Amino acid sequence: MLGGVFDGNPAPGDGAPQKLNASGTNFNLGNGALVIGEIQYTINQPPANGSDSISTGLTGTYKLGFWYNSNRFADPASGITGAAAPEAASGHWGNYSIYAVADQMVWRPSADSPQSLGVFARVMGAPGDRNLVDLGVNAGVTLKAPFKGRDNDVAGLAIGYAHIGSHAQDYASAQAVSTPRYPSRSAETVLEATYAYQVAPWWQVQTDFQYFFRPAGGIPDPQNPSRRIGDEAVLGVRTTIQF
Repeated sequence: MLGGVFDGNPAPGDGAPQKLNASGTNFNLGNGALVIGEIQYTINQPPANGSDSISTGLTGTYKLGFWYNSNRFADPASGITGAAAPEAASGHWGNYSIYAVADQMVWRPSADSPQSLGVFARVMGAPGDRNLVDLGVNAGVTLKAPFKGRDNDVAGLAIGYAHIGSHAQDYASAQAVSTPRYPSRSAETVLEATYAYQVAPWWQVQTDFQYFFRPAGGIPDPQNPSRRIGDEAVLGVRTTIQF
């Protein structure tokens, strides 16, 4: 069981949070509280360091958790986003979310093989009257050691879905009254492919490709508000160096 209590709004006020709390050391006990709690259950975990035994079962981790923020939050139907802002005075007290995570190895040739196949799934729910996204779902599959001699490489495929909250959808619908053919918002879907390449024991390079359908649920094109922005492809590279 894990838990934590944090400052509910470490950068209060109007403007960019990075400027309002540039040092990251603004610890104020009067800005509400963010509470996070989580229960984890693991199976067939690797033996402790120094043990000669080998776990023959397929490893898995399961989590169930929540978070709660005691501040006041704006209603997306007003067109305002963000938490605990002065503009949120007519919003809602408190905000919360419940989530679940499952990460399970489903195949391994043998107990001492570096190769394995795993699947994961995540789901999150939150009230749609104070959150831009009220439902998020992710699922995917990963293959460790996909090629002979590449024991620490990992290849993965995943899909993600984010449903726009009902009040944010209401706001978009209301704009259609003053802006003809103003697009409504529904949900965003993303497909992802990634490959992590272990260059050296201390250096890893990961490439990532994502393709978004209806970005941000179908926000309007800034150049032409009567239509949605198009689907988007994103390519990225991340490198990790451990000392």
